[in-house]
Amino acid sequence: MKKLSKKDRILLVVCGLIIVVITSYYGWFFWPWFGGKVVSFNPSLNTILSFKATPLNDTCEELLIENTTELTRHQICRYFRDIVLKTEFGGHSHVISKWEEPIRLYIGGNPSKEDLTIINEICDALNSLPGFPGIQQVEDESSANMIYSFLDESVFDKWERRHGILGALGLVCFTYEEPGTKIIQAECGIRNTDPRYSEGVFSRTTTIWEEFLQALGPTNDTLLYTETLFYNGDYDVPKVTDFDWIILRLLYLPQIQNGMTYFNCIPYIYTYLR
Repeated sequence: MKKLSKKDRILLVVCGLIIVVITSYYGWFFWPWFGGKVVSFNPSLNTILSFKATPLNDTCEELLIENTTELTRHQICRYFRDIVLKTEFGGHSHVISKWEEPIRLYIGGNPSKEDLTIINEICDALNSLPGFPGIQQVEDESSANMIYSFLDESVFDKWERRHGILGALGLVCFTYEEPGTKIIQAECGIRNTDPRYSEGVFSRTTTIWEEFLQALGPTNDTLLYTETLFYNGDYDVPKVTDFDWIILRLLYLPQIQNGMTYFNCIPYIYTYLR
C-alpha cells in the first residue's frame, strides 16, 4: 500500500474536520450514539449561561416522553432546533428561552365565549405538562405576567405596527430577564376576524393555539414539517398535535435550562425521548 504524502495527510485531516463540522451543524453527529455516561456540555462562551455537567444516571418516569409520531429522534432533534432555538421576529435566538415562574394570565380585549373556552382548554392542558411551572388566570391586569388580548381590526393594526409587523393574524412580544434569557413577561394579540372558527386554512382556533404555544418559548415557524401548529404554510391542523406536545415536553424538561445551546440539549433529548 502506497504511503500518503504529508500534503495528502493534511488534506485528509482537513476534509475530516469539515465533515464533522457540517454533520454537527445539521444534527447528524451526536455523542449519545457512542455510549458511555452522558453529561450536559458547557461550551464556555461568555454569552451563554454557565451550566454544571449533570450525569444522567437515573431518569424520572414522569419525564419520559413517548414518541407518538412517525418521526425518528434525529428528526425531532432537528425540528426542535428549528422551532425552539431560532426566532421568527428578532429577540433571542440559538439558546433556550422559557418560563421558570408560574404564568399569571390576563385575558384582554374583546374575546367571545368560544375564545374563552379555547383558552381554558389550553390552560388545562398546560397544567398537566411535566416540568411546566403552571398557569392560572387573574382578574387584575396589573398582576399579570402574560396578557392575551383579542383585538378588533383597527386596534390590532396599530398594535402590530408598533412592533414593525404587518398583516399578521396573531403576534407575541416578550420581555426577558436581563442579561439572561428567562421569559418574564409576554404580550399576545389575536386579530378579531371572521369567519372566526372555520375549519381548515388559518382557522381562528388554530391561530389562538399557535400564538399561545409560541408565547411559551417556541418562537419560530418551520417549513421542515407540516403536522404542527408551527408550520409556516397553510394550516391543516385545528389545534395542538402530538408533535407539538413533544416539543413542549422537551422544552420544559427541568434539565433543559434557559440559555442552553442546541448541543447542551441533545443529551437530554436522547435520554428522555423514547
